[in-house]
Amino acid sequence: MTIRRQHLEARVIPLVDLVVAGGRVEDHLVECKAVWPDPGKRQVARQLAGHANRARGEPILWLIGLDEDMA
Repeated sequence: MTIRRQHLEARVIPLVDLVVAGGRVEDHLVECKAVWPDPGKRQVARQLAGHANRARGEPILWLIGLDEDMA
């Protein structure tokens, strides 16, 4: 699936705004990560696979650099 930049921005900007305002956005389609996950750790692959499985074929979105606990 290819997503256009405008569609991605339209989806991401409201999520970032919500987190900055103190809200939480993580669900079965969205995951926030404060830093880029270490690709050498098996846990990251398992987490990504689990997230994709929960989405049941829907596109998932990982927002790297967005920390729900620090906003």
